[in-house]
Amino acid sequence: MAEFYGRIYNHTPAHSDDIHATMIENPDLEIITPSGGTRRKANQIDIKDTIKLKSQTSFFPMFQRRT
Repeated sequence: MAEFYGRIYNHTPAHSDDIHATMIENPDLEIITPSGGTRRKANQIDIKDTIKLKSQTSFFPMFQRRT
């Protein structure tokens, strides 16, 4: 997470909330805790977590429902 943060944005609380929400909503990403669990809420993401591509990525994103 630290390397990711360093590359994409400057640390402001509002911006980090937006980035975390986007990561949680992305169907192809998982946020893994240091103990191996999966984060489910954006406000719980920690700098010690790992961003991982899911083993089964979304298929045909053009057919996904829009919210």
